[in-house]
Amino acid sequence: MKAFFLEYAKRIAFRNPSLNWLSRPRYPYNLDPYQLAFLIQSLEGTRYLEGAVLEVGVARGLTTVFLNTHLRRTSDKRSYLCVDTFEGFLEEDIVHEINNRGKNGNLAYKGFGYNDVHVFKKNMATLGFHNVKVVKKDANQLNEADLGKISVALLDVDLYKPTLSALRIIFKCLEPGGVILVDDVMDGSLFEGAAQAYNEFCTEVGLFPMVLGRRSGIIEKAS
Repeated sequence: MKAFFLEYAKRIAFRNPSLNWLSRPRYPYNLDPYQLAFLIQSLEGTRYLEGAVLEVGVARGLTTVFLNTHLRRTSDKRSYLCVDTFEGFLEEDIVHEINNRGKNGNLAYKGFGYNDVHVFKKNMATLGFHNVKVVKKDANQLNEADLGKISVALLDVDLYKPTLSALRIIFKCLEPGGVILVDDVMDGSLFEGAAQAYNEFCTEVGLFPMVLGRRSGIIEKAS
């Protein structure tokens, strides 16, 4: 009976002009499809590695759920480490963008402050993702003890200072054959600090920048 009423409610939502926005398909992810596809390919290509999968900058956790669903359905037992300030962008990083990189203090920098580490942990547990470890920490302050061995990493912190700092420590922890995807590696955007940090880091370690699509910097550690 419950299924009948649910189906009837869906029929009303689909066919009533004032309600059909409820049934309109949506793309829920902040990452582009090619980025998600690359991450899945990277997970599959590194199954022989034992290091954790790392996500720095998790927002609501939509990508976290997407990637952990893949790990679960492919019986991949790697742990998954989520790192975030859970307070949005930190003031010192915003000040650096304004004073050192000529940004204008756009209110978009105030984003992501809605998140809460306890809510995030509860949501992951409710979904049954018990392999997810959550660390509330500034990306500028990460160290090897926080991360351990890393096989695949997604770095999405937008601003220059935390991107460069995180890249330095993630690369140290990255296993040979491991992969890092850096989001927002594109000039001309509000968050082009990630692009500057990515390019500087590649120069620092002697790697040639590899840009996937329109906004992804790729780093692969030689095996």
